[in-house]
Amino acid sequence: MRQCLVILAKTPIFSDVKTRLKSKIGKKNTLIFYKFCRNCVRDLKSKHDYDMKIAIAEKDAVSNNYWNGFDTFFAKGKNL
Repeated sequence: MRQCLVILAKTPIFSDVKTRLKSKIGKKNTLIFYKFCRNCVRDLKSKHDYDMKIAIAEKDAVSNNYWNGFDTFFAKGKNL
């Protein structure tokens, strides 16, 4: 059986991300951190032999360029 890693994510263009962190270090630095994390996930994906899915919080962002190279789907529900 193949393993799968699912990551729940928001898209900065569509939603506020890391709001508590933003209150401490500001919006610009928070976006830098968020992009760094996304790039780490991309790097992780290329080094391991398992499926990786990104569950996107915003329906309209599933096919956004921000997630190029990732297998995305809309994460339905209120409590994700």
